[in-house]
Amino acid sequence: MDVKPLVKSLREGSYISQPPILRVPVMQLGSAAFPVRPVYEAGDCGLVVYLDQDSDNVLLSGAETEPQTENYHSAAYPVFCGLVQADAGAETYLEVSREGVTVHGKVNIKGELIVNGASIGGGET
Repeated sequence: MDVKPLVKSLREGSYISQPPILRVPVMQLGSAAFPVRPVYEAGDCGLVVYLDQDSDNVLLSGAETEPQTENYHSAAYPVFCGLVQADAGAETYLEVSREGVTVHGKVNIKGELIVNGASIGGGET
């Protein structure tokens, strides 16, 4: 995704807007078997984290590997990490607590819905 930094940079005594950071990989939660893929929209706020080392080979292979370069703490290795500032007025969201998971908003199911071991709906889309 392309990211617009919101914190201005101090240059020669004046604060100026920073240029966009282009083609930033987006962090996913979960695991390889069960990823959570949020859909970010223009205006969503998040963090850009810069990795210690060149991570291109790891991202391509998913395995331990040597870095392509010997650069450390470079602005060339950013990762966008999810929503930081939630809109308190949002009507669609997941609520996760000790009581369970509550979906606030519309639910779309593509595939089969199984409730307590029983198939409901037959997997129609």
